[in-house]
Amino acid sequence: MTTLSPELQQAAQEFGRALRDHDAVQQYLQAVANLTADAAASQLDEQFESVRAALVARQRAGEDLPIDEVQAFYALREKVVGNAQIEHRDHALTMAKGYLANVGADLNRAAGLDFITMALS
Repeated sequence: MTTLSPELQQAAQEFGRALRDHDAVQQYLQAVANLTADAAASQLDEQFESVRAALVARQRAGEDLPIDEVQAFYALREKVVGNAQIEHRDHALTMAKGYLANVGADLNRAAGLDFITMALS
């Protein structure tokens, strides 16, 4: 159940569609689709994220990581960095994040509020 008035809900939906239609967001969505369509690149990306998350978790738990595993991770990272589909997706994500951060700052200024600070309070 929503607590928004119908007018405010409609405005929020239109705002969301406008954000999604922006070139930076569309480029990111297309880059994700292209990466997903490339099975090899997609598998490489998933493998990298899985290995990275596992190593980070082990390191945070205080485990000393064996050098061969760290070297294997760096070799995998080099493959990821050299993959055009992943690089394009990551670049598009950076551009979309920058756009959305600017929109958020504009909203904060227009409303005279700092939504991030309010959300963290």
